[in-house]
Amino acid sequence: MMTTGNTDGTGLIGPVTLLLGSAVRLLLPIFLLLGCDPNLSQICHNLADVEPSLEVGTGRIDFEAIGPLTGFEFGPQGGLHIYASLRAHGLYGGPEDQLDETLPLLTYTFASSDGSLSGGFEARPRTMSAVADGLYERVGDPGILSTVEPSEAEGVEVEIVAMIADACGRSASETAVTQLAEGAF
Repeated sequence: MMTTGNTDGTGLIGPVTLLLGSAVRLLLPIFLLLGCDPNLSQICHNLADVEPSLEVGTGRIDFEAIGPLTGFEFGPQGGLHIYASLRAHGLYGGPEDQLDETLPLLTYTFASSDGSLSGGFEARPRTMSAVADGLYERVGDPGILSTVEPSEAEGVEVEIVAMIADACGRSASETAVTQLAEGAF
């Protein structure tokens, strides 16, 4: 019979092992909460006097401001896509290199005047990249058009609504309206 050192020969778990296991189960969530970002309270304090703002843009690789015309392109499966990007100021963008409960919750809604573009998601944790002190970006969230014909997408008016809520309890929202134009990147 093989033993792992945590039994007393009867096959029962020893009292010390039970006590340690209980302590770990009790303390682990506390350590995880504290360990996610030890400076979260300081970050939130520093943001308290900054008005949160959000800019909706476009761009698959880099943030680009949305103008009156926005380009579309073929995606990897042959469908037509537009890309939404965000630039947030005065909000905590969370850690860039890990997934935890301090990630901001992002909501997108895509809609078009002719119904050919729809979609989005609600309150999903999303990573953002710090690009300057207090400025975070998220780039390249796709919106998928229901057509694969560029001529059918040309001139369609698109509305992108974005909302973000951070771990400090702060939020911002913004709406951008643009018209699709082939090659407008």
